[in-house]
Amino acid sequence: IHCIADSGVYGLLTKGNTRQYENNTWISAKGKLVNHYHKELKQNLPTLEIDSFTKVDKPENPYVYRAF
Repeated sequence: IHCIADSGVYGLLTKGNTRQYENNTWISAKGKLVNHYHKELKQNLPTLEIDSFTKVDKPENPYVYRAF
């Protein structure tokens, strides 16, 4: 990726955190990454089973970069 036009949205399904946050809230979460079957999509998807989490400030650089 060499410019913002090449960027995309990154998300991860979670289980165990029942709290609702406002949009653009940052958290740090710890847990176990497992595959869960998604009935509507009829496939396994990686899901973070959260053990603990804390609200944190937005990082200086909020982007995730691919490394090959």
